[in-house]
Amino acid sequence: MPKEPVNYRDTLDRVRARADELYPGKLIYTISEAAKILGVGRSTMYRWGFRKFTTAEQIARKIC
Repeated sequence: MPKEPVNYRDTLDRVRARADELYPGKLIYTISEAAKILGVGRSTMYRWGFRKFTTAEQIARKIC
């Protein structure tokens, strides 16, 4: 079983906090919403491999 990156939990907590601040109660985000959570453009999200919908866990996993 693969180990999670050292910063994963901290990153996940920060992503969840920001997501709850912007979109309370939502678990699945569109690319535009995820880009707003991270403060990047949609094209950056596509470049990082995100396509239609994503979760906070997937965002944290990609940016760690």
